[in-house]
Amino acid sequence: MPVTNSGPTGFTVDLQRQGGVSCVVYNRPDATPAESADLTVDKHGSIDGTSYAKGDQPDGYEAALSLTGPDGTTATPQALGHPPHRLRPG
Repeated sequence: MPVTNSGPTGFTVDLQRQGGVSCVVYNRPDATPAESADLTVDKHGSIDGTSYAKGDQPDGYEAALSLTGPDGTTATPQALGHPPHRLRPG
């Protein structure tokens, strides 16, 4: 599905009304990675041209975040807007 860059750290996806999308975002390290990194995910959606923060969307619309790792562990639910833990680049 095509995406459009939105600023230095975001993107948008055009989606039909009541459509669904699942995505994977790869946060790849620089050639000389730092010792650790933080990851914070903030969810904002647009429904029929109106923007909503996570939790403020109309009934029937939901969003959830899960992350894998480190070392290939299975995905676990994570809170939006808060770094889950220190991450190792790579």
